[in-house]
Amino acid sequence: MSQDVATRRTPAQEAVIALAAGINAVVVESGYGDNNDEFVFEIMQGITEAETVEDVFAAQETGLISSKDFLDIPFTLDRTGVAWRKSDEKYDSAFPFFCMLTVVDLHDGETKTITAGGSSTVAVIRKLETMGHLDEPRALIFRGKEASGGTVVMVKPYIQPGDAKKKR
Repeated sequence: MSQDVATRRTPAQEAVIALAAGINAVVVESGYGDNNDEFVFEIMQGITEAETVEDVFAAQETGLISSKDFLDIPFTLDRTGVAWRKSDEKYDSAFPFFCMLTVVDLHDGETKTITAGGSSTVAVIRKLETMGHLDEPRALIFRGKEASGGTVVMVKPYIQPGDAKKKR
């Protein structure tokens, strides 16, 4: 077999490579790469600035939340709330990046930081970002879909109950 045939990529492979290159450019530009210390520092700052014992314990709970732990909770997201990071090698992932999403929880109105690393979720968030769909806050929701390997997290548009545009 010639080397040309062996290195030929499918259109799907080319699309994934382009997606990874685009995210990598954002990661490099941000200067963070695989450094997530900024969030650790924010948690530590909250603890050190706490004025009551209750605030000390509450501050340590303000860390990152996995999208798997945020299923079926509607939230808003805009492009300022999307940060890209390289995945740690210890995570067995098909894609080398994950996103950290600063969202507003529509149930309690609180700002939360969600991590999402599933390949389809990462691809959807990046596509929404590059399409300009996140230029304004958008209501979204993570839904779980059962697959042979367990629950796959998917991001979907959130349609408020009673909305006339509700899908049937």
